Amino acid sequence: MAIFFFPLFALLSFGQSTQNPMPASQPYKAQLVTEEQGNMLSINSQFTNNSNTDVSFSYRMKSERAGTAGKSVNSQSGMVQAAAGQTIILSKSSFSVTPQDTYTIVLEILDQDKVVAQDMIVYQGN
Repeated sequence: MAIFFFPLFALLSFGQSTQNPMPASQPYKAQLVTEEQGNMLSINSQFTNNSNTDVSFSYRMKSERAGTAGKSVNSQSGMVQAAAGQTIILSKSSFSVTPQDTYTIVLEILDQDKVVAQDMIVYQGN
């Protein structure tokens, strides 16, 4: 069982993991917060506005899971408005997982078509 993280990734509650911290100078932060309970993986997507101005962006989150039970894809999107210094929960979702499953979760915060913050989790099963 191996967990791979790319820049700006959240830590999972199982297996070995690493995290690349976000530089303090970044004005916006996207974060995937995960919690595993039994065979269910819960995901909260969050946006933090570290700037000193109010902002309005769009977001999209996509999760893909493949395992013995088949493949599933879930996409969510919407708008986020955040005051300076505010953290907003964008969405909550959950899906069943087994140690053999492989999944990828991507969260992007967009200013029109430009990605201003992102987070990703990649889990490779046994």
